[in-house]
Amino acid sequence: MTNIERIKKMGIEQMTDFILGTMDTDVCDYCEYRDDDCKGYTAPCMEDKEIIAKWLKEEYKE
Repeated sequence: MTNIERIKKMGIEQMTDFILGTMDTDVCDYCEYRDDDCKGYTAPCMEDKEIIAKWLKEEYKE
């Protein structure tokens, strides 16, 4: 099995753990509240795993 085959077989939780373990950036960059709401501290802060799992489930945007 190649690495890409292994990755394709991962579920959301496994993929979330994998991404968090390899990230060298702030997970907040992927949070839905990262813009205006976050800067004003009016948005609820999400757990890192919750942010990544939600991002994985979103449709790709170019």
